[in-house]
Amino acid sequence: ANATTDAAGSVAAVAAAAEQAQSVELWRLDDVPPGVALAHHFTFVPDMWRKVNLSLSKLCADNISTHRTGIASSSDRAPLILKGCMDRLRDLFEEPDLIAQSYAVGVPHIIRAADLQRMGDAWEVITDRVRAQYKGWTAEMFSWLLAARFAGLRFAYLAEAISDPLAPEPAWHGIDAGMGGDPCHSAVDWRHNMVFPSSTTSLAGPWLIHFCEIYNVTYEDVEAGPTEAVEAQTTWLDKRGVAKALRAAAASTGKNFSSMLDCDAPLFQLPPPDLLERRPAGRGHSGAAGGRHSGSGRRREAASPPAIFRRGAWLICAVLRAANAGLKDFRRRSCGAAVSAAGWQETLRALPAS
Repeated sequence: ANATTDAAGSVAAVAAAAEQAQSVELWRLDDVPPGVALAHHFTFVPDMWRKVNLSLSKLCADNISTHRTGIASSSDRAPLILKGCMDRLRDLFEEPDLIAQSYAVGVPHIIRAADLQRMGDAWEVITDRVRAQYKGWTAEMFSWLLAARFAGLRFAYLAEAISDPLAPEPAWHGIDAGMGGDPCHSAVDWRHNMVFPSSTTSLAGPWLIHFCEIYNVTYEDVEAGPTEAVEAQTTWLDKRGVAKALRAAAASTGKNFSSMLDCDAPLFQLPPPDLLERRPAGRGHSGAAGGRHSGSGRRREAASPPAIFRRGAWLICAVLRAANAGLKDFRRRSCGAAVSAAGWQETLRALPAS
């Protein structure tokens, strides 16, 4: 983790870990002092921050109603006042490098409950005030970093998070070195083969997956015969495509479900259990929806390098298998024994928009 520039000396051990990203002996959660949260470093945040150009005076205006529609009205809830708002937030607007150095964050990855509680009121107020000026997809990210700054919370950039197989994220070292287990293999509980953080042990490999991209992995289909053209199969996972896939599944089955939590909804289709052992293949341009496509007569993208293929395969298997495990656990407790005993089909494919 890379500590913020104004962090106390006790965070120095966290910052030093960034220089040892490939070492098994890093640091423990207990080394992080109160008032410091751990967050993934989003390199695009500073550029977005400059382009949006929020107004500090509007963010700190005391006469703006901060009620939420459907929760409270302006008549029964007085506007909340952020005391000292201008003084606490001014540096973010006047020091051009401060966002990049210390606040290129967007979500609460790992934070103490007490720290989250003391910034809660400011987060609510600032979220509404940011949205009044800017309604883009990063609005909540900006309100999060502004509220943290207002509450005096500092960040250490968490090197142990992964989000993109192509990104230079240090925690991929654990996967590259084979320390992540095999989340694709149906007969293996891969989580027991990973090294997780605790108060007494260090960590090798990622602590968490920040699932925010459109993921896909294309691999050779081993079912192709020796005289046949090699087929390529693509597994996709686009979280934005889940709702559309559910609607299509409900229409085709005649069942009434609209959420992955519904008892009759299908679970995610899993990649082949030997995916990590497959050979990467190039995806044909005409096979946009995924599935099989022959290499004959079609332009193909170059196959991913083996290391990138393994990262992508590991990530997509880990996310899909973990999501299915959580959904099964929820449904067993919520849907009743009769529904749970019937099992759930793993057929849902969350494809990107064509």
